[in-house]
Amino acid sequence: IIMKKILVTGGAGFIGLNLIKHLYKKKNKIYVIDLPKKIRKYKKELNGCVLIPGNIENKNLFKKIDKKIDTIYHLAAKCSTEVSEKKPLGCIKTNVLGTTNLFEWSIKNRPKKIIYTSSMAVYGKITSNAKEHYNCKPISIYGISKLAGEKILSKLESKHTKVIILRLFNVYGPGQNMENMKQGMLSIYLSQILKHKKVFIKGSLNRFRDFVFIDDVISALTHRFKKSNTYNVGFGKPYKVIDVIKILFNLTKNSFNKKKIKFLTKHSGDSWGNFANISKLKKIGWRPKFNLVLGAKETVKSVLNKQS
Repeated sequence: IIMKKILVTGGAGFIGLNLIKHLYKKKNKIYVIDLPKKIRKYKKELNGCVLIPGNIENKNLFKKIDKKIDTIYHLAAKCSTEVSEKKPLGCIKTNVLGTTNLFEWSIKNRPKKIIYTSSMAVYGKITSNAKEHYNCKPISIYGISKLAGEKILSKLESKHTKVIILRLFNVYGPGQNMENMKQGMLSIYLSQILKHKKVFIKGSLNRFRDFVFIDDVISALTHRFKKSNTYNVGFGKPYKVIDVIKILFNLTKNSFNKKKIKFLTKHSGDSWGNFANISKLKKIGWRPKFNLVLGAKETVKSVLNKQS
């Protein structure tokens, strides 16, 4: 077996750590870029990787990378719609400037393949059954920054690098940060139910989302892509906010009634609903294995295990 050299930006994040676990089994040499405090926090999980602490906004960071990388997983991003509306510059620096730094490094060093985690936020108001070729009209700064990242990296296609863009829908699962109340609808509600036995909702209970379980995301990221392309990664089915809440109350053995829902004001940039059309990715052999009930069960189990 020839050892592959793989770079994961944002490798100490929720998706990154799960991806690295998977790549490690396959005996790859893995380089990880992430912020110093995140690398320190997950040092144990990143054992065996070549660690490059720093911020992708800093061009000099890329000088520390091995010139002969085969595959890059570009996951590093500031990724919350809500935070991006309040602090647009931070979001644009990481997601646009950081991606441009990676782009410039890649022009020089010609990795064989880049897999970029984009977001459903690039579609904007298109709510249901979004297809990849639809006109993207992002409404949040975050969505705009991710679309810019797609366009920048796509320019590498003519430079001997395959570029795979994966537009992720709501990713969730064991290992998601339960302290982060700005990102991840399912983990936010779960955390609230466990702490307060109630949920705090911004917006309507009839809003809907497409939830994709972390294992399904990893199987999409590591799929054998033959050529450059853009794909949606979701479960392909809408779940209403109210259904998500009921599932979580049930799985945590808390009885549910409407009194346990408290409404807060909603933030701009939040979409009413979205779910993925995943037929394009299915055509090349990928299938999601976890529906929301199955995935939520695994997530709740792992959270309760950590607490006990």
